[in-house]
Amino acid sequence: MIGTKVSHYEITEKVGGGGMGVVYKARDTKLDRNVALKFLPPNLTSDEDARRRFIQEAKSASALDHPNICTIYEIGSTSDEQLFMAMGYYEGKSLRERTESGPLSVADALGFAVQIADGLREAHSAGIVHRDIKPANIMLTKHDMVKIVDFGIAKLLGGTGRTQATQTGTLMGTVSYMAPEQIQGRSADQQTDVWALGAVLFELLTGQAPFNGENQWAVLEAIKERDPVPPSSIRDEIPKTVDQVVLCALEKSPDNRYSSAAEFHDAAKAALSPPELATGSISISTGPSNWLLNPKVAFPLVTVVLGLIGWSVVSGGGDSDARWAREEAIPQMRAAIEAGQTLEAFTIGQRAEEYLGNDQTFLQLFARTSASVSMDSTPTGADVFMKEYGASEEAWQHIGTTPVEEVIVPVGPKQWELRKDGYTTPSLASLAVFAQGFLANTELTPVGNVPENMNVVSGGTSRAWITGVEPIASYELSQFFIDRYEVTNQQFKEFVDAGGYQDQDYWIHSFEIDGAPIDWNEGVARFVDQTGRPGPARWELGDYPDGQEDWPVGGVSWYEAAAYAKFAGKSLPTLAHWVRAAGAFAIGPSTILSSNFGGEGTASVGSHNSVSMFGVHDMAGNVREWCWNASGDQRFILGGGWSDQAYQYGYADVQEPFDRSPTNGFRLAVYPTDVPETLRGSLELLARDYTTETPVPDDVFEAYRDRFAYDAIELDAEVESVPTTSDDWVGQRVSFRAAYETDRVIAHVYLPTNVPPPYQGVIFFPGSQSTAQTSTPPPGQFNDFILRSGRALILPAYRGIYERSESLESTWPNESVRYAELLTSWVQDVMRTVDFLETREDIDSESLAYYGFSWGARKGAIIPAVESRIKAAILVSGGLASGQARPEVDQINYVTRVTIPVLMLNGAYDAIEPVEDAQRPMFDLLGSPADQKKWVVYESGHALGDRRTELITESLDWLDTYLGPVN
Repeated sequence: MIGTKVSHYEITEKVGGGGMGVVYKARDTKLDRNVALKFLPPNLTSDEDARRRFIQEAKSASALDHPNICTIYEIGSTSDEQLFMAMGYYEGKSLRERTESGPLSVADALGFAVQIADGLREAHSAGIVHRDIKPANIMLTKHDMVKIVDFGIAKLLGGTGRTQATQTGTLMGTVSYMAPEQIQGRSADQQTDVWALGAVLFELLTGQAPFNGENQWAVLEAIKERDPVPPSSIRDEIPKTVDQVVLCALEKSPDNRYSSAAEFHDAAKAALSPPELATGSISISTGPSNWLLNPKVAFPLVTVVLGLIGWSVVSGGGDSDARWAREEAIPQMRAAIEAGQTLEAFTIGQRAEEYLGNDQTFLQLFARTSASVSMDSTPTGADVFMKEYGASEEAWQHIGTTPVEEVIVPVGPKQWELRKDGYTTPSLASLAVFAQGFLANTELTPVGNVPENMNVVSGGTSRAWITGVEPIASYELSQFFIDRYEVTNQQFKEFVDAGGYQDQDYWIHSFEIDGAPIDWNEGVARFVDQTGRPGPARWELGDYPDGQEDWPVGGVSWYEAAAYAKFAGKSLPTLAHWVRAAGAFAIGPSTILSSNFGGEGTASVGSHNSVSMFGVHDMAGNVREWCWNASGDQRFILGGGWSDQAYQYGYADVQEPFDRSPTNGFRLAVYPTDVPETLRGSLELLARDYTTETPVPDDVFEAYRDRFAYDAIELDAEVESVPTTSDDWVGQRVSFRAAYETDRVIAHVYLPTNVPPPYQGVIFFPGSQSTAQTSTPPPGQFNDFILRSGRALILPAYRGIYERSESLESTWPNESVRYAELLTSWVQDVMRTVDFLETREDIDSESLAYYGFSWGARKGAIIPAVESRIKAAILVSGGLASGQARPEVDQINYVTRVTIPVLMLNGAYDAIEPVEDAQRPMFDLLGSPADQKKWVVYESGHALGDRRTELITESLDWLDTYLGPVN
């Protein structure tokens, strides 16, 4: 079946199968999306009973519209009458796969059960019983959203006796999850699904089924005759309140069981409230925390809102809603906000607003989850559509016609379109809080006035920033156009085939090396492919690889990009214009999360659905993009490529104009009006001359260091998850009280499996890409070697990153009070982590090291000067920043007080931390003894990804020397 086409679906791979069908992944060629195709097995095609059950599944499930139920698109048949069903395809695992490594945390288990119950509540209200709830029939998306699948033996409520699709004497369903009444042959109803859900929850909590036996008949006998044990008798950390939920669902008599999935839902949700679960990865919500905040979650906002509002109507309304609003709405909103689930809090607020509109507490909470957006256009009368960032094309929702006044929308990233006949449709993206000014008056451009496959970027002040160059936010720009996609191989081939490398008219810029001009023939002779023919460095025989016509061209120099621009009648964008089109300040983290960063190579343009503020695709990742401006003898290249670190989207980078790295590509701009020379001029990378600065005296420094002191407080440490394991480590998520406010530090502690405790400990501080991530990644290429060396690795979620995300504006030093406050918190988080490690018998707290990467390496100029319990430091891709902070938190006043052994590993071509402006000042100013500090510079860029082996060798030698070898 792989590679064949069924109707308008192209089958790409097999993803699973069972007794009621085989499932393939396929591409919907009409709507350009992935789907799952479920086929009735050929041996059952002639079985009328099986066909009837298959069709019944499609009819039953397609009648349901709920976020926790798999979407059914259509049912059809092949030319040989083989039935198939097209369903939603979800990247992720089944609940069965999720539990293969052991039981889940109590909070995760309950959170998934609540979601399943929510989906069943919808199915039951439509008169549909699933009858085969089990872990294998529960899919989890990559954002941990539950999708109930396989209504293959579903039965319409109200039928008589057994469904006709059940053969006499045949047990339909899976034995371990069958209710006693099903075993006895009685008709299935809502409570049979509730019983199965209780069995699933028991298994999620304990790692085993509630009833076991040597064969299925022994299991059936146990279900009929034996009472289940409380889950807490297997895992003593399970609260009694959770026991009650499970045991009530598993009551043998339906009369003693929860009467409905709705009742189970409410009981399980209430069980999430006790203090012992408050710090779990799932709180009082319908799923794991933060999944709705991830910009990749393609789920229509209005469907969520209308679904919840509709449920509130059918579940009571009137007095019950008023009572719910007064007694429950505010606590539920507060809990959702604290869990980071602002969309859930928003939907609760919409439902409660009618009853609590004058309550100040409610108004304050609702203000934290919502934004008021007014928008207009020239001319007026444009239909405004909105969807959550990254959602599918079906998710667009009409919210008004311009002028639109004060529409209340949830906070978070959004995409917008203004549609009016006769005008090009602007495709825009921004956080809701920025939309008020961003969409205040959008000028629509008549159809025909915009070049093909280009997007309009409005004029005005650039409102742009990029780290590492002089401020450009005040530059005044006129409206311009920019390529929607990066220039592709196919487009560049037109230039090659037209003799572009031989026609000197296209090469309007003289070639220079080290500031000296060279002959044109000598210069252009450098631009050959792998076979010596004219063309990009990655091509062969003057052509691109087969099947990659829509991939961005890569391996081109700045000179080649500029020549192609002349050939195409366009321009390379200036830095200010490129940054304006990217709009990283308005939508940057969402763009990064959707982009091709960390891939194995380029991807076809537009395939990652990563759009900028002005709807431009792939400005983050895929290939780096040459810009017009020079910096000395180099040229700017922005956005980062597939192999770069994600934060390079917002950083200035420069390369030699002859550089033809595989990640070098470009896109072009068209300027209807002349661009001022101030925008085309050379821009210098920002640098700070630390050689002219003097640290504050010791007595002043001691006063500065006191800002990091805190009163002795209990850690109140809690283990928040059961261990996760690999061949090299076992890991656990913990939390403990922070040194400030009422916050808690979350930390992931990984212990090696190849040596006995106590372990030396290495505390890791990541790069600034962590500010755009909502969960701590497991050990990876920059730190997993610590574990394999026999040392413990500690990954704290510092304030503002990972699970404690605060949407930080920037991690770059600046003179704001906000930055000073944040830096104090980051240092104190490290200090509290050391406090915690000192309480553990399996950690040698006398042998602790600090390991910082990029942003974390920059913090290596401050943290070891304050935290004296750290014995050695490794700083990768760090340096002293060009930005200046308030003196009490500025690097110059701390770096000379770092006296422990420090290893610095850097790249010679690092534009973020330049050798002479950032790396050398840090190394020279470190207060470590000369024989206890070392600086290694590789022929590499910022990330050092191509120097992993050398990085590991140097790092482990350093730890062996100053912490001692691991026995």
